[in-house]
Amino acid sequence: DPGAEKGRFVTALEAAESKGVYIVGNRPINSIPPEGLGAGDWGRQTSHWKLIDKTPLSPELALMRQAIQIALHENADGDDIKHDDIHQIQQLALWISASASGVGTVLCGARSPAYVTDIREVLKRPRLGSSSVRISLDYVRKLLIELSPNHAKLWG
Repeated sequence: DPGAEKGRFVTALEAAESKGVYIVGNRPINSIPPEGLGAGDWGRQTSHWKLIDKTPLSPELALMRQAIQIALHENADGDDIKHDDIHQIQQLALWISASASGVGTVLCGARSPAYVTDIREVLKRPRLGSSSVRISLDYVRKLLIELSPNHAKLWG
């Protein structure tokens, strides 16, 4: 039972999976910006936080990409999945989203040939193991809290 240990944070994915429900993931590339970072507050502006490699890449996204790459490299599930050749933040975001245990579908709105290419590259890969996904998301969560301590309120 998720959260059986007192005080342990339970993700929506863990809760859904424990009930046999699959989640539809949405917008892993055009995501809600963390409060105080990047593009502003969701719903008050038309902007969003684009998880797309570009030049120059914002420091927040560069740190996020690095955190995910470190998590994948240091915490491989022994699954022999090659992690070192995927460097673009949009591919990492999609790969983790599509690999998360409990996610049945990820909607991503590929409206350009470049997005389709990124998606094809990710779909060629095996799913990441649940430990790699969990640890990668935990690295991102810790990074967001470090960048904006107010962000911690989202995790209780």
